[in-house]
Amino acid sequence: MKELLNKKGLIIGLSLILLIVFVFGGMYSRYMTKQIDVHEVERYESSLVELVDDGESLEDFESEGANLSYQIPGSEDEYSPELIEAYTVLDDSGDEIAVIYVIETIGRNEGVRAAYAISLENDELLGMKTISNNETPSFFGRLNDRFYRQFVDKDMDVIDFSIDAVSGATYSSLAFETGMKFARELYAEDYGFEIINVILEINSLEYNSDLDTINDYQFVAEITFDEDNKTSVIQLDGDFNYIGTESGDEVTQAVKDALPVFVPDANLINTDVTINNYDSATRKLTVSVSGFSSSGVTIDLLIDESLDSVTSIEYVSSGESYYEQPQGSVENGFVDTYNNDGSIDSVDDYAGATITANAMKTVIEWIQSFESSLNGGN
Repeated sequence: MKELLNKKGLIIGLSLILLIVFVFGGMYSRYMTKQIDVHEVERYESSLVELVDDGESLEDFESEGANLSYQIPGSEDEYSPELIEAYTVLDDSGDEIAVIYVIETIGRNEGVRAAYAISLENDELLGMKTISNNETPSFFGRLNDRFYRQFVDKDMDVIDFSIDAVSGATYSSLAFETGMKFARELYAEDYGFEIINVILEINSLEYNSDLDTINDYQFVAEITFDEDNKTSVIQLDGDFNYIGTESGDEVTQAVKDALPVFVPDANLINTDVTINNYDSATRKLTVSVSGFSSSGVTIDLLIDESLDSVTSIEYVSSGESYYEQPQGSVENGFVDTYNNDGSIDSVDDYAGATITANAMKTVIEWIQSFESSLNGGN
């Protein structure tokens, strides 16, 4: 009997020891897990504070929110960005110096989450930090330091509040641009910041075909602006900056500043062709069109003595590169066909040079349209 009690006591003792180890082990495991979570939160918050010079700590902030929709990249559908969280940033004196909005948008895929820091002192976007994303790594990886620097110390008191997209990562670029624009809208609601608003409609846009003034301005546009529906016919350079007014009401400075944004968005004509120069002595008009390279293809148009038709065109230079074709063959192929036939209907597609071929089609079509408008179409 004594031996049985000794055996049971041993078993009970071992069981108690195991129970204590299990209980305290579980408590320790939960404690360590909690500590890990705490450290993760601290690291996360610290990374947000680093967006703001002189920032020391964060405080939760209740934003008023904004009900706005933006276009899904590559789609005609729209969506509303999601405000995940918001913080005010405090300096070492406890004063609020910035606000941070963590916003989720859509790029190639859903779930592009980033933090946008805005200065309360000068209304500038101080910087942006990627939190998470579900983008294709090979595309997303093309967003380099040069891209991210666009979000540093960026003035928000402008009409053209945008960034340059990265080729091959356009959808991801647009996701961050949408987040940036939505952050500005939130800031406007929360802090009374006034976003510049211009009433402007581009009614028509044409290339300038007057050889006497073609070096002075490249486009002529008819616009309607302001609440009174004022109208003007204006002159624009190749980047759609205001040059002068031909007729109508005086254009305000706000409208002038808005033109480089509004005109391309109107999408009224193909503006890929750039007028470089017209030499009245030789009656030679030099134009270029971007293709595979940004420098693209440069073409000379030879104008007849009556200044009402194009007698021929000449291939000048090209920054293009393509596969399966000798350098310059695509450009010269189009030029030769146009000079012989007056059109490019008989030009076959060039294997391995689709972008350059499309650029040449664009510039030839532009030449035909320009010729029809020379000398007022006479």
